[in-house]
Amino acid sequence: MKRAPKSQKANVDPAPGARHGKSTALHSGRMRWYRLLAIFSPLMVVLVVELCLRVFGCGFPTSFFLSAKQEGKPVLIENYQFGWRFFPSTLARSPQPILFPTVKPPGGLRVFVFGESAAMGDPEPSYGLARQLERLLQAAHPERAIQVVNVAMTAINSHVIRDIARDCAGAEGDCWIIYAGNNEVVGPYGAGTVFGRQAASLAFIRLDLALKRFRLVQALGNMGGNRQATEWRGMEMFREHEVTSHDPKLRRVYDNFERNMRAIIDAGARCGAKVVVASVPVNLKDCPPFASKHRAGLTADQEREWTARYEAGRKAEGQGRFAEALSAYEQAAQFDAEHAELNYRRASCQRALGQTNAAKASYALARDLDTLRFRADSRLNEIVRRSARSKSAAFVDAEEECSRAAPGQVPGDEVFHDHVHLNFSGNYWLATLLLPEVERQLFGQTADANPALRLSESDMARRLAFTDFDRGRVAEEMRARLRQPPFSEQSNYAERDGGLTRQLAVLTNSPTSSLTNYVDAIRLATNDWCCVRT
Repeated sequence: MKRAPKSQKANVDPAPGARHGKSTALHSGRMRWYRLLAIFSPLMVVLVVELCLRVFGCGFPTSFFLSAKQEGKPVLIENYQFGWRFFPSTLARSPQPILFPTVKPPGGLRVFVFGESAAMGDPEPSYGLARQLERLLQAAHPERAIQVVNVAMTAINSHVIRDIARDCAGAEGDCWIIYAGNNEVVGPYGAGTVFGRQAASLAFIRLDLALKRFRLVQALGNMGGNRQATEWRGMEMFREHEVTSHDPKLRRVYDNFERNMRAIIDAGARCGAKVVVASVPVNLKDCPPFASKHRAGLTADQEREWTARYEAGRKAEGQGRFAEALSAYEQAAQFDAEHAELNYRRASCQRALGQTNAAKASYALARDLDTLRFRADSRLNEIVRRSARSKSAAFVDAEEECSRAAPGQVPGDEVFHDHVHLNFSGNYWLATLLLPEVERQLFGQTADANPALRLSESDMARRLAFTDFDRGRVAEEMRARLRQPPFSEQSNYAERDGGLTRQLAVLTNSPTSSLTNYVDAIRLATNDWCCVRT
C-alpha cells in the first residue's frame, strides 16, 4: 500500500465538527462585538452631542452656585438660571444675590437659610430673616466673621430645596436653618401646581430632574415648545387649581415632603453642618380662605338650607351680633362643616365672644380647608416636627411660639404682610426666636448669655436702614399685590386695602429725608458686600 505524501497529509481537511466549532466561535465573538456596538453607539453619540453642546455654550448650568472671581480671589455667586429646571424659563424665579469666598476665612462662620419666599424675606429680602439673623449674630460675636447666606427662593418647595441642599453641602456651612412648607402643594410637582406634572411620584421627580441636568435634554425641551403659562402673574395663576382636603393627590404631596425633609436634614448632617428645623406659622386671623368648596355629596336642598343659615349669620355678624351669628353658622355647619369660609367666620365670632380655644381651632381648620393651598397646613407642620425628631435635628416650634405670642393666640397682621410673608417686626421676632438655638449649635451657648449685645427692633431697623421711606415702599408693593386676585376676592379685602391706604398717608415718601440713616447703616456694616455694592 502506498502512503500519501506528507504534503497531502498536511492539507487534509479537519473533521467537520472541528470546522463548525471554530466557525461558530468566530461568529459568536463577532456577534458579541456587534451587540456591544449596537448598545454603546447611541450612548457615545449622546455623549458627543452633550459635550459639543457644553463646549458651544448651549443650555444652562444647573448648580445653585457658580464660581467667580472678586479681586482675584475665588468666590461663589448665585446662578440666576438655577430655577429653569423646575419652572418654564419665562416663569422661573431667581435666587437672591449671593457672594461669599469659596474657602471660608479662618475662624469664619457660615449659616445657610433654606426655604421659600417667606424664608427669603419677600417682599424685601434686605429686611428679611437672613439679614436680621446675621446682624444679631454679628452683634453678639463681633470678633467672628459671620455670614448668613440666603439660599431661599420664591415659588419653590422641598423638591427644589433638596437640590439646593446638595449644592450647599460642599460650601462649608456651619449651620443650616430650614424654614419651609408653604409651597408644597402649589410649587413644582405639587397637587395644585401650574408648573408641570402634578403630584408625581418621588422616583419620577428625581429622574426628571436628573435628566434635565443634561444640555441635550434641555435642548429637546426647548424644541418641543411650552404650552404652559409664559407670564408670571403671581398667585392669580393658581385660581383654577383648587385642591380639597380629601384630594388623594395630597397624600402623595405629604409623603414626598416628608421624604424630602429627611433627605435635606441628612445632607446637612453628612457635611458636618448643625441643622436647625423650624415649623412655619401663617396668618390665621387676618387671612380669610382664598377659596372654599362644599363637601362632596351635599344635595341641592341641603345647600339651600346651608346658604340660608350662612347668610343669616353674615348679616348678624355685620351688625355686631356675634352670638346670634355664631348660632346661625353652627346651624349651617350641620349641613356642611367643610366649607373653609364658614369656619373662618365661626372663628371670628368665637374670638369676638372671648372663646379663645374654640377660635384658635376654627381658624386652623379654615386654613386646612382652604382649597387654594398657599399656606403650610397642620399636616405639613406635623411632618416638619416629625422629620426633625426622627433625624435628631434641633427643632424650633415657630408655629406654636407665634400662636403663644399673638393676641388671642391667633397670629395676624401684627407680624404678617399677607398670608405667609412676615413684616419687619415678624422677621425680627423669628430671628430672635431662632437665635438661641443657632447659638447653641454654633457656640454651645445662647445669646441670652450676652443680653447687653442683643439688638432691639429699633436698633435692627437702624442697622438695616429700614426707614419710613422704606416702610412706605414696602407698603406700596403690598397694596399693589393685595389688589390682585386671589387677595382681592377675600372677604376682608376692602378692610385691608383701606388700612394700607391709611398707613401710606402718614409715611414719608422722600428718600432724601432718610439719607443720614443709610450712611449710618453703611458705616456700621463695612464688611457687608451688599452695603458696599449699593
